[in-house]
Amino acid sequence: MFNGIVQHLAQVAAIQHTSGGVCLAIDMSINQQLEKLQIGSSHAVLGVCLTLIKQQDQRLWFDVSNATLEVTNLGELSVGDKVNFESAARLGDRIDGHLVSGHIDAIGTVSEITRLGDNHQLCVSFPPQLAPYIAPKGSICVDGVSLTVNEVSGHKFCVNIIPHTWEQTCYHSNYAPATKVNLEVDMLARYAVNFLRQEDVIQFLHKQGSK
Repeated sequence: MFNGIVQHLAQVAAIQHTSGGVCLAIDMSINQQLEKLQIGSSHAVLGVCLTLIKQQDQRLWFDVSNATLEVTNLGELSVGDKVNFESAARLGDRIDGHLVSGHIDAIGTVSEITRLGDNHQLCVSFPPQLAPYIAPKGSICVDGVSLTVNEVSGHKFCVNIIPHTWEQTCYHSNYAPATKVNLEVDMLARYAVNFLRQEDVIQFLHKQGSK
């Protein structure tokens, strides 16, 4: 489980193709000295929950399966790209963003980036199946960053990015129109929509049974 608060901005150091996908190495040296992390621990890279398999000083290695590459933007990465990084939350940690699982729901596409004073407005197009889960003032995770939806129009939502978030994430270096981004909807919205769908089914069955 994560908070959607980026802890480090890392850089892709190596991508090694394997029979099952790729082995991804990210370099953390652009940050302060990184503590020794536990092998097997969970970390979010661009919002995708991955398992640490090896650490060499400031370089972290993760196996990424073909299944994960197909449903995320990790397959779009090249050596030198910047990536958002967050380690899993500990029980009792303060939640500054919202509850994030690290399981991507869909890939979105950046449609517009507009400068609004010191801030940036980011608009993202999303697949139709996510529409029930995205609402104004609700939460959404974009490439591992917890954000508040400002507006929704059709299959596009917009968020405002404050200067701190813009500079401390890969947004300022990676993003342009047509950029592919990982989307994870709010966990509470997912359960709420599922519950309502279950209620619809139950009511339908009751109606059928009363005929």
